[in-house]
Amino acid sequence: MLDVTVVLLDDGLSSTAIMPVEIFHSAGALWSELHDLEVNAPFKVRTVSLDGGVVRSPYGLGLAPEDGALVAAAFQHSAERVWAAIGPLCAQVLRSTPERAAARGPNLCRRLILSDAARKGTALPAFRHAAAYLAGDAPEPSKPSPVEALVLELAQEQDRLKAELAESFGPEEADRLVFSEGLCFTEATHQLDQRQTATHPAATATSQ
Repeated sequence: MLDVTVVLLDDGLSSTAIMPVEIFHSAGALWSELHDLEVNAPFKVRTVSLDGGVVRSPYGLGLAPEDGALVAAAFQHSAERVWAAIGPLCAQVLRSTPERAAARGPNLCRRLILSDAARKGTALPAFRHAAAYLAGDAPEPSKPSPVEALVLELAQEQDRLKAELAESFGPEEADRLVFSEGLCFTEATHQLDQRQTATHPAATATSQ
């Protein structure tokens, strides 16, 4: 096992600290975790600061040396939860095995699920129904379609991730971590039919 040390610096973007911690934490281990195999992680990751104290980003987010591993672990757990939901949906769309779906990865699988539904003309109605339910304007889908299941999973995972982070950092700091502009969240725009598009947060990260 190789030791990896990530140095936290004042006025640095949080993503430049959290991202390498996540990468080395997951490298050589994620595949085994997804397939319930014994995990032999090749890297031992730790975070440090120059004086051992808390560092702050330009937008006020503070991280202590011991925080890096906790944040990375929480985002890793989030990615695993998202994949547990998306993986079977992806395998269904591919008409293949979970192993083949895992080889595509969560980001490509998300696009495949939406593209498959768009070709069938079901993507936009499903997206609207899921959005209406999340807004409190429609009942919960009793038998969610792949698109509805995908949208609901990504939306609800934010709350699960915040809850896990709040156990270590408190609810206010957890909210800052999840929605901080300095972390590597993106938005994805998908063509749901030939005329309209819809945009939603592309969370895990995970695929964080």
